[in-house]
Amino acid sequence: MNERPFESPEWFRALALEERAASLWGGPGGDPGSPVDLERAEHREHRWRSQVPFSQDGFFARRLAADGLSAASFRYLLGEPSEDLARRAGEAPDWLATLEGAFSTEALDSYPAPSLPKGAHAHLAFFEVVRPLLDAGTSRLRREIRKLAAGREDLPFDPDTAADLSAGSLASRLILLLGRTMVLELNLAGREGRLIGDTPEARFQSFATSLRDRETALGILCQYPVLARQVVETVDRWVEVSLDFLRHLRDDATALRATFFPDFDPGPLVRIEGGLGDSHRGGRSVVIAELASGLRLVYKPKPMRVERAFQNLLAWVGEKGFAPAYRLLRMVNGGDHGWVEMVEASPCSTREEMERFYRRQGGYLALLYLLSATDFHHENLIAAGEHPVLVDLEALFHPWAEDLGRAAEEGLRMGRPVFETVLRTGLLPLRSREGDGGQGGLDLSGLAATAGQMAPVLMNEQAGTDAMRYVRRELEIPVGQHRPTLQGAEVSLREFLGPLLDGFTSMARLLAEHREELAAPGSVLDAFADSEVRVILRPTRTYATLLVEAQHPFVLGDALDRDRLLDRLWEAVEERPCMAGLVAAERRDLLRGDVPLFTARPDSRDLWASDGERFPGFLPFSGLEAARERLARFGEEDLARQAWIIHDSIEALTLKGQDLPPYPLDPRTRGPSRE
Repeated sequence: MNERPFESPEWFRALALEERAASLWGGPGGDPGSPVDLERAEHREHRWRSQVPFSQDGFFARRLAADGLSAASFRYLLGEPSEDLARRAGEAPDWLATLEGAFSTEALDSYPAPSLPKGAHAHLAFFEVVRPLLDAGTSRLRREIRKLAAGREDLPFDPDTAADLSAGSLASRLILLLGRTMVLELNLAGREGRLIGDTPEARFQSFATSLRDRETALGILCQYPVLARQVVETVDRWVEVSLDFLRHLRDDATALRATFFPDFDPGPLVRIEGGLGDSHRGGRSVVIAELASGLRLVYKPKPMRVERAFQNLLAWVGEKGFAPAYRLLRMVNGGDHGWVEMVEASPCSTREEMERFYRRQGGYLALLYLLSATDFHHENLIAAGEHPVLVDLEALFHPWAEDLGRAAEEGLRMGRPVFETVLRTGLLPLRSREGDGGQGGLDLSGLAATAGQMAPVLMNEQAGTDAMRYVRRELEIPVGQHRPTLQGAEVSLREFLGPLLDGFTSMARLLAEHREELAAPGSVLDAFADSEVRVILRPTRTYATLLVEAQHPFVLGDALDRDRLLDRLWEAVEERPCMAGLVAAERRDLLRGDVPLFTARPDSRDLWASDGERFPGFLPFSGLEAARERLARFGEEDLARQAWIIHDSIEALTLKGQDLPPYPLDPRTRGPSRE
């Protein structure tokens, strides 16, 4: 490493294609006019163009146009020397200045060792490569926490320990960022004979010790400048998100006391369980906050209007006669965030409680069918005794994916009949062939998902030794809180098909009976109008796979390699052209380490990206328009059809693990008669 490591032009390889294009001479579409490594540029361009769908006419030109690039300027960027890139970019970007500041000074505080799950402790050794960044971030967080606490005597947290409580949420992200690259460097060090020790554990420890040398650490980070930038930006977001949470806890303290514990003092914050669910909007995700009394609250860093409107709807159907009544959740709406009581899973004591549980589930099916809901898989439901509780309501008023980007008057398309049923809620059993390991399909539904299902996972083996490596293995998918038990024992869902169908039928008839009141302005249905709901454009597993593969060390040496990987997003454009205009927003979220987020309002046809970019008229109809249209169709004919689907989807559970019999095809020259 040279004596001035931060003057190396290699750091600038962390600039993404969009950033490099913005500073091209004469504008992104102009002719750069400087010499390049043509052989390298042509090789990289060939790999890029070979990806689906860029091998087809027109797609690659559309991709370049998204960044304002011509074919010539794109080829230049692919072969541009690092020295020219650094010279053209000018002064060091903010993230590089932060990196230099952290490695050039000694922080006043140390990043606390977080509590990690079993098997993850070895990764703490890899944190040493970015220790100065972690210590500097911790110092900044503690300094800002003291500012939050200034002049306040009734704080619901201890300013001296609050930063330590947040350490775990950063650690889980750092493991994803650093793991594969550091395992590669560990193996390279072993091959080159740079590890010392007589045992695999000792040699691993010698590698960890070497990372504490700042010159060694900077040598690795300069080799992977994309990784270095990611860690800087991740630490910055950790500080920002942690401060947001503590600020909201401080400002909402009075409302929290009045709502959740009016008769006792729950004590200060003692534990934070962060990183729950998907990360959106700069590393924000659900947090469980535990207070000294043992009381736990769920913090959601998003608007809570949809949650409140749904609770009001549950109260309304109870007033209209649906029984048994639903459990209503206490909550505090803070505008752009909110708090909800923690729901704990518990067993049923009697068969009658089980029957009431499934009658409520049937009622949920009718309500979710009305609200065009989806994504109610096993993680979004908790069986709290005789009460099924839905814990994530972001996917209400959801459009059919095949409708997106199309005009409402284009008419019926293949697949819509299934979309227009209770199956799309995600509650009913439905097996997917993806990632099932030959099991006959995965069922992750809210009603029927069971333990023992396997899926491929990237994991490490021989952690804490010099033979540590990453492999893909089939692991059991953890499930367990969504299905009720009778005194702790599992009970067949088919045994309670009767109460389930009865609950669905009763709720559907109740909604039909009060359809005029529901459809009227100012109704409990209309109360959803300005709520924020999520529009799921791709399976979350697609985004999760990209996030994992974007941490492969082979794409962390140059941001253009990572950009090429993320351009796999364009694969969907071939069949769904509307996605082309959204890829840039998806890429921005992925580069922040987030699962891309798109939202809508039930009273609007517009779509919004996580950073506020608006896509006017993207939806063919608003969510409330669809709900009112569906409500108008509620009647005995539709009820019978949906009940038949519920019945058969549950009866089909008996086919699990069996090969379905072949269906004989009888070719005919004449179409079937109407009968």
